[in-house]
Amino acid sequence: MSVAVQETGELLESLLPKAREAQKLVAQPMLPALEAPLRDSLSQWLQLFQPGFLAETPWESLQSYPRYLDALAIRWKKLRDGGLAATAS
Repeated sequence: MSVAVQETGELLESLLPKAREAQKLVAQPMLPALEAPLRDSLSQWLQLFQPGFLAETPWESLQSYPRYLDALAIRWKKLRDGGLAATAS
């Protein structure tokens, strides 16, 4: 197996569970006051995971996907657990 294939596999091992967690978070019902942050999160999600993203995204950017997804999950959990006050901090 080539190094590139092995590195891609390792990246996907960390990326896919995080992507699924973020997907579950943004799919949860929220208060109407949180509609704008929800739309923003969904927009970010859709931009990251456009059809063909794996082939079209530069390797350096793909390596940052787990970090992006962690940030999205943290932001969403703050919104869910603390409402708008948590996002201001």
